[in-house]
Amino acid sequence: MGTRYQGRRCGAGHFERAVARCGVVGAPILAILLAVACGAEPVRPAAPKDDWSSTPLTPEWTFLARGVSGDRGKECAAVDQALGRERTCVGSLCEQAVPLANEWLLRCRKVAPARVDAVQQLARTFEERTGEAATECGRRATSILRDECSIPEACRPLVERWAASCAGTEGTPLVMRKLERAVALAEGKEGFVLDPRSCGDLFGDVVRAARCESKRQCEEALPLVEAFSARCMVAGDPVSWPTALSMVSVLSGTGRRVSPMRLSNAEAERGPEGPLALGERRGALLRLCGEPVTSGKQVVEARRDCKGGDFVVARVFDDAQGPTLRVGVLLFDDDRAFDARFPSLHVVAEADARLELSIGEVEKELDQAAQLARSGANLEAWRVLARSLRRHEVLLDHPRFVEALARRDEVLAPALRELGKAKIATARRAKSAELAAFAQRSAARVLADVADGGDVEIGARGGAHLEIAAAMPRAVAAYRDAVADMARVLSVRNVRPIDAAASEPAARAEIMRCGAASKEAERAEEQVMRCAFGLEPCDADKLATRTRDLDRAREAKRGLVASADALVASSPASSAESLAAAQRAARCLRD
Repeated sequence: MGTRYQGRRCGAGHFERAVARCGVVGAPILAILLAVACGAEPVRPAAPKDDWSSTPLTPEWTFLARGVSGDRGKECAAVDQALGRERTCVGSLCEQAVPLANEWLLRCRKVAPARVDAVQQLARTFEERTGEAATECGRRATSILRDECSIPEACRPLVERWAASCAGTEGTPLVMRKLERAVALAEGKEGFVLDPRSCGDLFGDVVRAARCESKRQCEEALPLVEAFSARCMVAGDPVSWPTALSMVSVLSGTGRRVSPMRLSNAEAERGPEGPLALGERRGALLRLCGEPVTSGKQVVEARRDCKGGDFVVARVFDDAQGPTLRVGVLLFDDDRAFDARFPSLHVVAEADARLELSIGEVEKELDQAAQLARSGANLEAWRVLARSLRRHEVLLDHPRFVEALARRDEVLAPALRELGKAKIATARRAKSAELAAFAQRSAARVLADVADGGDVEIGARGGAHLEIAAAMPRAVAAYRDAVADMARVLSVRNVRPIDAAASEPAARAEIMRCGAASKEAERAEEQVMRCAFGLEPCDADKLATRTRDLDRAREAKRGLVASADALVASSPASSAESLAAAQRAARCLRD
């Protein structure tokens, strides 16, 4: 039977003639002779297999070796280094490294033989870890890579949100590259590079950006806020005070309206911390006259220097969805006008800052008064002290101001005695109709009927509410000792002291009117706030009208507070405690 060889059929005669020519030969030689005898090309031995060329090239290898492509040694080294960076892979995410390690072993055994054992160990490690339970980050990444990038517009946000929460712990280079490729494929274009910053890193960027000093700087910082919001916040979930305030500070600095943000009940109740918190108003100051403020000192200086600017504040309002943080913009004409309009809008650090900026002047004025008292110029000493008390009355309750007064208590006692004598002298020439009330006020309040300059003037109300007895007990005792002669003046002038039964009803009636005015002022302020914070639609004219209404309501309240305070001070001491309680209940108090 003939033999088929290289596509041709050879008969027995061919074979015999070949053997006859060559004798007994080995099988390889015989095969060649047979091929020649049959007129076919001889079969040559196969060339050795090239492991590098025969191993399919993966996108991961191409990417990692892109800078050294063509140099096999450098390519193997680059991929080897990348595999080393995968040592931190966790659970199912190690699946990304297994095929790359196997590809290296196929390509690089002969190119880098010294590294074969190490890469084999890495491959085994990756294989073992893939059998471990998947982490939450691993499950999310697997889900994204498997099917969640099937909607092109949803892919990038999903991947970026994963990176913000997981890249810091499980974002190895291969995992990140797989996710980048998923976005590129979903969007149909290359070039996407995943931002590896964590939510903590992004939040730190937002906090730093919150100090943007101009609209341009805030606009430049806006992408940071948008990135943090998109990658680290869940729509509708409450945010913390630090997060909310940092974000709204940047947003408000751009001049655009800031969308409300939800806070949890506990967060809203606690209120923000830090020097710019508004205390009971559950909010914080963001910007004043276009500038960010970060300390009480900055606030005081800005309030002093600002004219015709904006007071930008974040504040909590309770609505149907729960506590909501809103940003409002209030007109800041100047410090005095704004304080009269919104007396409660002061940051917690402001009192200390005001005192720190004023304490040098306070000490100088009190030293001047003490020096005058030592020289015997007691009336002038009192005038200096009175002017200082009026000028700095907003600081009068501050511990350091109290301590400064207490240090001069004894030396200034003669000055206050001189004030008592001045009131007695005034009583002797006062009209009979006003003497009884003047005498009662003099007994109740040291600074009652004292003008801003320190002179006694019946009816003057500016400093009547100031109390210095706790800080200067000896000086006030000297004053009361001097005005004790008031009873004799009333007797000589044939004026009867005020009767409690007659004075108390009048004081209570005035307190009631004052309480109604206080409620009206609160209502008017709330109407302004509803406009300024976007709780209802308002244009500039509507806001201006409501602001004028508030100014009138505040002025009416201030007048009635002063009137009620004067009547209370003019009432006998037996009614003082009861009337003071009525004033507090009616909120008939100075702002």
